Amino acid sequence: MYINIISMFAILVFIQETETAHRLFNTSLGSRKLFVELGLSVQMSISQADDRVFLDEALKIFDINETQFIMKYEPDQTSWFEIKCNTLDSAEQTEISGCILSGKTSQYKASHSYPIGYRFKLNKNTNYDLSGFQIKFIIQKDAEKFIEFYIYQLYIYFSCSIQMCQQAIEYGNILSVDVTSANFVSPCETDDSKVTVETNPDVLEKIYVLRLYNQSECTPIRFKTLIIILIASSAGVVCLLVYACICCRRKSKETQK
Repeated sequence: MYINIISMFAILVFIQETETAHRLFNTSLGSRKLFVELGLSVQMSISQADDRVFLDEALKIFDINETQFIMKYEPDQTSWFEIKCNTLDSAEQTEISGCILSGKTSQYKASHSYPIGYRFKLNKNTNYDLSGFQIKFIIQKDAEKFIEFYIYQLYIYFSCSIQMCQQAIEYGNILSVDVTSANFVSPCETDDSKVTVETNPDVLEKIYVLRLYNQSECTPIRFKTLIIILIASSAGVVCLLVYACICCRRKSKETQK
């Protein structure tokens, strides 16, 4: 009990000290650029004697691609926590599933691994604000075995998107779920989250930078097609003008004869 209280106190202090600090990750999924702002700590509690908080500063690996998503915390050489999932990527969306949560709290404790049944879907035409709440995966309720995520900041930006999905859970709320649950989560599609047009200047600036970073990708397909048509039409007009000039010269020469 005392260990859990100390762990909670450590997290609260850390969150207070890092309200303006966060981790920034730039990557891509398929042809779309992805920008993630992340502030996330994890508590793995197997028992009172086997409990550890993995703070945001210990996050050493964050990688997502078309087939796999990995996050790994390594505060020292004797303890670690890892999230490993499968990803299914398409032009319009990314699905994350088959996640395994595993970790080792200290040198003298065994490692543990738990699969979770949840599936998550992100729409590439939407940006996400999923900040300010906690998710508690219950492993064994009567023994108080759990893995809890403290998400004090999570912004996900896809290039070329200006609409924002804001999560419906109130700031500071705890969402407790069974680790074996097989629910499907798609923010702003399967819950009460809201989609809005982004107006925050700071967020708009980041989105603008993303658009500049991959400007050709953000050009609408219709506009690209129009440009191609105009270029082709211009080339055709030039050819006709050249042909007309040649014909005029020939007629002029014939008249002179």
